[in-house]
Amino acid sequence: MSSTIKLPAKKQTKHIKVPLEKQIGMVKAELEDLWDYIELLEARIKNQGKPRYSLEEAKRKLQL
Repeated sequence: MSSTIKLPAKKQTKHIKVPLEKQIGMVKAELEDLWDYIELLEARIKNQGKPRYSLEEAKRKLQL
C-alpha cells in the first residue's frame, strides 16, 4: 500500500519594482544582521561552558 503526499500549490509571487538604491539598502541591512548573528555565535562558542545570566541578573550584577 502506498500513500500519496499532497504538496501545497506553488504560490504566485508578484514582482514589485523596487528602486536599485532601496534594494542596495535592503541588502546592506540584511548583511549587517547576518554579521551581528555571526558575532553572537562566535561569542557563544567562546563562552561555552561559562555561566549565563538573564537580563535581570545582568542588571543586578552591573548595578543598573
